[in-house]
This record gives sequence, structure tokens and C-alpha cells, in this order.
Amino acid sequence: MNLKISTHEATESNRLILLLVISLTVALKEGTLDIEGTENLLFSPYTKKKLNDMGVDKNIIQIIGLGCELEDIESLIPEKLEESIDEILTMALSELKQLDCVKISVKKWVD
Repeated sequence: MNLKISTHEATESNRLILLLVISLTVALKEGTLDIEGTENLLFSPYTKKKLNDMGVDKNIIQIIGLGCELEDIESLIPEKLEESIDEILTMALSELKQLDCVKISVKKWVD
């Protein structure tokens, strides 16, 4: 299976990435995904660089960067892990709220 997801506007790309961040953090909180899984999907320095090169909003790049730090937090200060996950979730929701969610200009993301 080859699933392609594409966006044609910066706002739509930002929205999709934020939705992924929200989904990953909720999955982490619920224990249905571990940190390694989130790194494989989104929270990696490689992805952060690629998204930055693509011109993704700097606030979203910062959120991805915080996601990249979760493994270190888990190993060095595990008592702060839940707080860090909550911070990422809160930031992503705040960024998403700033986008015009009422009017979505792209019909579909899945090609």
C-alpha cells in the first residue's frame, strides 16, 4: 500500500502537522504509543530539519523540537515526562486554534 498525503498551502501543512502532534501526544498519554514510536513518526531531528526546510511555521518547529526531547526527559527526569507531554499538547492545540478552522480550503489531503 502506498498512501500519499499532500497539502498545497502552508496553512494546510501546518494544520496537518499540528493534528499529528496532537494525536501523538494523546496516544503517549493514553499509553497506546511509546516515545520511540513518536520519534519514528514525527519527533525526530531529521523531520524537524525537513519541516524547517519546507518553511513550516517556526512555532510548530519548536513544538517538534520539544517532542524530540521526550526520550531525554524520560531517561533523565522521568517525573517531568507527563508535564512535558502536556506542554506539547497544549502548545499544539493553541497553535491549531489560531488557524482558521472554519474555512478549510483544501478538499482532501489523501491523494
